[in-house]
Amino acid sequence: MGTYDVVYSFRHGERGEQSQVFTVTIDADTVIRKPSAKEAAPPQWTALGFQQCPNCPLKAETHPTCPVAQSLVSVVDFGNQFKSYNKVGIAVTTEERSIAAETTAQVAFGSLIGLLTATSGCPHTAFLKPMARFHLPFASLEETIYRVFAMYLLAQYFRAQAGEKADFDLGGLKRMYENIETVNLWMTRRLHAASQTDASLNAVIVLDTFAKTMLAVIDEKVDELKHLFAAYLPKS
Repeated sequence: MGTYDVVYSFRHGERGEQSQVFTVTIDADTVIRKPSAKEAAPPQWTALGFQQCPNCPLKAETHPTCPVAQSLVSVVDFGNQFKSYNKVGIAVTTEERSIAAETTAQVAFGSLIGLLTATSGCPHTAFLKPMARFHLPFASLEETIYRVFAMYLLAQYFRAQAGEKADFDLGGLKRMYENIETVNLWMTRRLHAASQTDASLNAVIVLDTFAKTMLAVIDEKVDELKHLFAAYLPKS
């Protein structure tokens, strides 16, 4: 099925005169990032055994580096130029559209890190691949919650079609986000060793805050969305 690109273009400096472009090339079939030929040998902090997540199912014999950490190397190196509150201009271009924003380094890096994490090949982030395929940078909390629920419930439809048990109580979604919490925690420990500033580190913390929010509001937010589907429900 080929590949597709998601391009993050940063503008920074006092007058926005400096720029940096990150092109994330993703296999359209597996929705896993394809490493660039220019990528250097991974640094020590990406080794699988360095601050390895306690719930990681991978073995160093077959995966010498952590997939998430390896995907973040160039972003972390670039992020070392920034404090989390520094203002940056950012444009994200996909096959369908281009979205531009003036925001903080923390928010900009959080969006890019979220995409890289989902497409890294980490077993615990694989469930996010549908959202990565239809990447929506800088989505609000409400938009992201809707997208997560829609993704998960469509997955249950496909499970039922395949003769598997469907989970409409969202218990599986909660377990997935519990695993994501663990990945985020141990990734911040890796980044403490890799980062010279707080921009990339705080970006992961923002993603972790969202994971915690999802766990806290899964049942509540489902009910809050119910009124949007009145046309599908029996008339009272």
